[in-house]
Amino acid sequence: MKIDPVNTKGRRAKEVDITKVKDIRNTKHASKKSPPQPEAGSSNITNTTTATVTTTKSKKSRHVTTDEEKNILTPYLKNKNPSDEETEAVLDSLLSISSDYWTKKKVKAAWSYVQRKDTKLTD
Repeated sequence: MKIDPVNTKGRRAKEVDITKVKDIRNTKHASKKSPPQPEAGSSNITNTTTATVTTTKSKKSRHVTTDEEKNILTPYLKNKNPSDEETEAVLDSLLSISSDYWTKKKVKAAWSYVQRKDTKLTD
């Protein structure tokens, strides 16, 4: 068995460049305006970092609760301690309207948001 020696050189000795997200975004915006110019002292670490950051996720559009959904949710949200059966009933009626958005977790999150908002108003 052979044990590898410990590398005692620090980051400065290895010439590791510190990159921040702000710097990467600035270079991304600058590269759109003019073609990129290669730097003499750039390392492979910064090149791989910019390559991984440039792949972004597409944004989901925000769901706006319709009046019909609000009418279904209102009695549920006013309840101080809703049961699982009530949650399932509200969820079933919401899924009949818009099946692609509502889940049990989102219904409970809407309820907890209203409860927190009401407690702030009463304080």
